[in-house]
Amino acid sequence: MILVDKENKMSNFRKMILVDKENKMSDFRKMILVDKENKMSDFRKNDFSR
Repeated sequence: MILVDKENKMSNFRKMILVDKENKMSDFRKMILVDKENKMSDFRKNDFSR
């Protein structure tokens, strides 16, 4: 039982770390994507306004 408990805590801990990393990565990717989108749309706006 103690072993199983340790295993569960470890795997939960690992899952949490993994999920956290995933979230940070996806947030980071989203930010980069949004940034690119914004720059692109600014570029397009400037292009059209000329």
